[in-house]
Amino acid sequence: MLEVQAGTAFTVALQSPSGTGYRWEVMQTPPGIDLVGRETDVVGRESGSAPDSPEGSTRAAVAVPVPGSPVVDRFTLRVAAKAEAGTAIVFGLRRSWEAEPVRTHTVTVELASGSSEPTNGPAAGHGQGG
Repeated sequence: MLEVQAGTAFTVALQSPSGTGYRWEVMQTPPGIDLVGRETDVVGRESGSAPDSPEGSTRAAVAVPVPGSPVVDRFTLRVAAKAEAGTAIVFGLRRSWEAEPVRTHTVTVELASGSSEPTNGPAAGHGQGG
C-alpha cells in the first residue's frame, strides 16, 4: 500500500527478465489516478566503448547493458484531488502479442490525511514486482 497526498506524483518500479518479450504495463487505473510517465532501464550495466568511435580515436566510455540483466519498468502516476481512497492500480506482465498477462501486481493507493490541496512533491512511493 502507498499513502500519497492528493496532487502528488509517485513511482512504481517493477522488474522483469530481459530478452523474454515480457513487459509490465498498466492494466487498470481507477478514476483520479493518471499515468504521467514511463521509463525502462536495464539493471546491470558495465563500462564499455562507444561502438561507432573511429579506430585510433579516444573512445568515450558508455554504460552497456550486461546480457541477461533484468529490466525495470518505472511508472510515474499522479493522484488527483478527487481520487477515491483505497483505490487499486493493476499492472500486468505480458508479451505484446498475448492477450492475458502471465502475472499481475496490484498497488493500493490510500490518500494521506491532511490537506487535499495539490502539491508538487517528489515521488511518494515505490513498489516491487512479485
